[in-house]
Amino acid sequence: MDVRAAVAGVVAQLSAAPGDEVNAGDPICVLQSPELVTRRDEAVRQVLAAEDALAKAKLDAAQAEERLKREILLARQALSDASARLGDMERLFDAGAVSRSQVDEARNEETRARMALDAAELDSEAAAMSNALAIDTATRQVAVAREALRSAEEGITQLTVRSPIRGKVLELSVVPGATASQGGVVAQVADMGSLVVRAKVPSTDIRRVTVGQPAAINLGGKKATGTVKHVAPKAEASGQGATVEVTIAFDEQPGDVPPNSAAFVDIEVRRRTDVPSLPRGAYLASSRELFVYVIEGSKAVQRDVRFGSIFGNRIEVVDGLLVGESVITSSYEEFKDRREIKVAPEGGRVSQ
Repeated sequence: MDVRAAVAGVVAQLSAAPGDEVNAGDPICVLQSPELVTRRDEAVRQVLAAEDALAKAKLDAAQAEERLKREILLARQALSDASARLGDMERLFDAGAVSRSQVDEARNEETRARMALDAAELDSEAAAMSNALAIDTATRQVAVAREALRSAEEGITQLTVRSPIRGKVLELSVVPGATASQGGVVAQVADMGSLVVRAKVPSTDIRRVTVGQPAAINLGGKKATGTVKHVAPKAEASGQGATVEVTIAFDEQPGDVPPNSAAFVDIEVRRRTDVPSLPRGAYLASSRELFVYVIEGSKAVQRDVRFGSIFGNRIEVVDGLLVGESVITSSYEEFKDRREIKVAPEGGRVSQ
């Protein structure tokens, strides 16, 4: 698995080396980025400024609310006093103690006091709405600044590149002082518990390969078994012609096989029982796959046969041979024109 840098930076320290065992989350290398540090510091200043602005908006709102409450109380008291004076003047007018103009003046004063109270209450409502908007705006600015700070701090955290899985470090792609680009590969780590074989199968044979087929795996002399897990949907050109990649999972994970080791695979595309088969050999070419020499006592008799599928190092005999019969498997070039030859008692291979 490729381990990639989430942010760009200069490699300051390598925390692992090829061959090291690492756990998920273990550091691979540490990067430096003055730009990210500057961005984080600026984000801190923006958060402090936004929080100060929010605190000021709340304080201004509280002070305005107290001031407007006092103004409303005074306006209510003034209205109460004006209403009482108007009542007094009306009673005095009824008693003939004051003139009509004096009553009208008291009534006008009461009207002005009522209008002043209405204006104070409207001012209070408008101020409350304005202050709420200011606090809401300041609150949003704090949230934006904190998110910017969180992002900047996350970038600082990502300067330490960590392994995403438990495994073995195969390769480091950077050295101290080198620049790692954002998304660039800094290392390769292999999950030693999920090794698979990626085999190249000739495109002419791939139609016989399907998911679930068993496979025999040869790892430089070490034998293992596996199962076909995936067949690529298309062929690719290679030095061996067009091939299709087939992924084979081990039935049991090998414990001492390094990743990228060479492997040879035999995939069992079909299983047939009680069908004779012979080891592949020079006799196939010299007979043009038309006949074999079957050993009968001290002689060998040429017999026409029909071959079928090839399974690894063996070839199926569809017709002309019984299980248990012995066959010469060396080249027939020197005697292929003879129907019968003499043989040594120990010669031949037994069909299986």
